Amino acid sequence: MPSGVSFSNRHIEIHTYAEHHKDLTNSLNHFFDDLAPEYIARWALMTKPEVSARLVRRLEEVELTSSLALLSGVEALFRMDYLNRVKKRNRDPLSRAFRKLFKEYQHRVSLEDTLLSLWKQYSDADGSVISSLRGAFKYRHWLAHGRYWEPKLRQQYNYSNIYTLALAVKSGFPFDLN
Repeated sequence: MPSGVSFSNRHIEIHTYAEHHKDLTNSLNHFFDDLAPEYIARWALMTKPEVSARLVRRLEEVELTSSLALLSGVEALFRMDYLNRVKKRNRDPLSRAFRKLFKEYQHRVSLEDTLLSLWKQYSDADGSVISSLRGAFKYRHWLAHGRYWEPKLRQQYNYSNIYTLALAVKSGFPFDLN
């Protein structure tokens, strides 16, 4: 591994994020289920519409946090690939561009501005997926930095379309992750 970074071997696979998201959603729906024996004791001081509104807010928050986690996992794919290509000294044009970049910036490279641009320039990766990724990472920045401003995004994001994009990345980019 190039100096400065050691892999933790704790990277999560895309399908695992999906399973986690589904488990959280199912758990919340069960927790707020009005047929559950604990329902009356748990929500005695709230009306049914108040309980329903709280469930909606909790499910919305799960959508946001799951999207953030999934996009972080997608970023990890690109960063791990970058470091692996540098270490292995592959001879393909993308790996050569990465090595040249590494000489100057080491592991401190911008994903959106640099790595994705090199992927677009030196690989057969779908340019529309790269463009979609750039937009999704603007959304991720908004999520990661506390959502205190109105983001200027080209589209609305939710967990479902982030997951679809993550699958397109995983299947459409020839990552070197070993």
